[in-house]
Amino acid sequence: MKKRIFTFLLAGLMAAGMVSCGSGPQSSTETSTETSTGGDSSASESSEQTGDSGEVISLYILSMPANKSGIIEGWWADDVREKLGIEFNLLPSGDQGEQKLQALMASGELPDLVIFKDYKQVENAVVGNMLLAFDDYKDLVPNVYANAAESLQYTADTLSDGQGKSFVVGTGIKHYPDSRGWSGLQVRYDLYKEIGSPEVGTLMDLVPVIQEMQALEPENADGKKVYGLSLFKDWDRSYMTVGMFAAGTMGYEIPGEGTLVQIDYRNDPNGVVDSLLVEDGVYMQFLDFCFALNQLDLLDPDSLTQRFDDYMGKVGDGRTIMTAFGDWGVPTFNTYEQKQKGVGYMPIPLMDVPYKIGGTQPIGNQWTIGVSSATEYPEKCMEFVNYFYDYDANMFAVNGVQGPDALWDYDENGQPYRTETYYEFANNPEKLLPDGRKHDQGGSPLTASAFFANEINPNTGLPLDSQYWPEKDYAPEKTLLETTWMEDYDANDSVDYSVKNNLVVEKPFFIAPLMTDEMEQISSRVGDVVKTISWQMIFAEDQAEYDALKEEMISKAEGLGINDFLEWFKVEYENALEFGKQYTE
Repeated sequence: MKKRIFTFLLAGLMAAGMVSCGSGPQSSTETSTETSTGGDSSASESSEQTGDSGEVISLYILSMPANKSGIIEGWWADDVREKLGIEFNLLPSGDQGEQKLQALMASGELPDLVIFKDYKQVENAVVGNMLLAFDDYKDLVPNVYANAAESLQYTADTLSDGQGKSFVVGTGIKHYPDSRGWSGLQVRYDLYKEIGSPEVGTLMDLVPVIQEMQALEPENADGKKVYGLSLFKDWDRSYMTVGMFAAGTMGYEIPGEGTLVQIDYRNDPNGVVDSLLVEDGVYMQFLDFCFALNQLDLLDPDSLTQRFDDYMGKVGDGRTIMTAFGDWGVPTFNTYEQKQKGVGYMPIPLMDVPYKIGGTQPIGNQWTIGVSSATEYPEKCMEFVNYFYDYDANMFAVNGVQGPDALWDYDENGQPYRTETYYEFANNPEKLLPDGRKHDQGGSPLTASAFFANEINPNTGLPLDSQYWPEKDYAPEKTLLETTWMEDYDANDSVDYSVKNNLVVEKPFFIAPLMTDEMEQISSRVGDVVKTISWQMIFAEDQAEYDALKEEMISKAEGLGINDFLEWFKVEYENALEFGKQYTE
C-alpha cells in the first residue's frame, strides 16, 4: 500500500509539472549516471525480500539537495547493494523541492529516508510524528553515536519537539578547520599570465582584467563566444545564490539559504552582522561587479534562464574567463593535456582581502538525514544510516573504486594510497573502469556526505580525500599549470597561500538560528523582491536604470521587514555563538 501511495503521489507531482530535476553543488566523485525513472515503482515491487536471503530491498529516498532521480546505479550503489542488500530509488527534488516535501507530508507519510535541507523542514516532520528516533535503534547505528555524537546531541536538544530524542543527524561533519585546498575565485590562469598577472585589489578591480583576458580568447576551440562570467539561477531562494559563494572570497559569509544578512569577519573574529542590502556590503559589491561585466558584454546573457548543468557545460567547454566563485566544471576543462600545456583555471587572490575558510563543524550543517516512521523496513534504513556514517565507507564514497588495479587501496601498514592506475585514469578522462564507466561516474548522487572531505579518518590518521594523502614515488610530476601557480605564489594551494600570508579568517562555529514563522514569512516576501530585482539590476541598460532598481529593491525590502529580520538575527546570532560552545568545548 505504501508503494502504491508514493507511486500515485509522485505521478501527481509529475502531472503538476513539478518533477524537473534540480541542480546543486556536486563534486566529481558525486556524479551519477543512473537512469531517471521519474519515480516508477516497478523496480521496488520486483524485490521484496531482505538482503539476508541474497535478494535486495528497494527503498525510496528523497534528498532535497540532490540533482538526480530514479534507480541509483554505479559503483557506490553496487557497494550499498552488496553490503546492505539495499537498492535506492531516488525521488526528484528540483526547483520546487519545498513544495514536493510539503506534498509528501500532506499525504501523511514520508519516503523511507529523507535528507532535509534546513531545520524548519525537520521541525515540521518531527511535530508531525513522521520520523523515527535513532535513540530507539542504538544497536543498529553505532557509527552514528561514535562519529556524530555532537550532532545527535544538538538535534535532541533543539529539533525534537521537547522529546529529547534525535530524529535526524547532520551531514558535512568536520572536526578540523581547513588547512589545504583549491578554493576561491578561479580564472583562466594561462590568459592571466599572458596579460602580465596584474594584482587585483577588489572585485571591481577584476573587471578590466577580465576584459583584457577575454580579448585574448573571444571564442573557444569550437568557435563559440567566451564570456567573462556565466551564472545560473536555479539555486536562488532569497537572493542570487552565487552571491553567497562570492562572499567567502572576500572575508564575508551569507549564512545559508533564506537568510537576509551578511556577516563580516575581516576585522572581528566573531563577525559583524548587517543587512544583506547594506551599501558597499558584499552582496551589493557582487551585483556591482556583475553589472559592470554586462555593460562590457562580458556577462553571459543565458545566465537569466540557464540552470547549473548548463553553466557546468560552459565552464567545461572553456566559455568563461572566470568561474562563478567555485570550482564546478573546472576538472572537465582542466584535463591533464591542458594542464601540461599550462592551460586551465586556477585561483587568484584578491590582494589584502582575507579569504574565509571553514572552521570546525562538529554538528554538521542543516542538511540532515532521517528515517521515515512510515517505512516498512526501519532496520534496513538504520543499517544504511550506520553505513553512511562509517569512516571507511566514506573513504570509498569520496575516492571511488578501491583495489590494487583500481583508484586507491591500503598498503601493508593499513595506510591508504593512490594506485598507479589512479594516475592513468586521472590523466585519461576517457579511460573506463571494468564496469564500463568513467572513473568520475557512478558515485553517490545524494549531494550530501556524512563528513567533509578533509575530515581525518581516525582509522588511518589521514584525511578522507586522497588529494591530501602522501604521494608514492611513481606519482607523476605536477603539470606545468600547477607548478607555475605554485612557483608564482610560493604555496601548495590557495588555502596554504592564504594561511602563509595571514590572509585568512576562520569562521567561528555557530548554529544557524531556526526561523520563527514570522521571520520565515519575511524571508519569503523579501526574498522574492531581492532575487527578482537583483537579476534586473545586473542586466540593467545603464547606470541610471541600475541605481533606480537598487533604490526600488531596498525600499521594497525595508517595507516588507528586512530590518526586522536583521534585528532578530543579530540577537539570535549572539545567542547562537554562545550556545554552540557546548558542542565544541
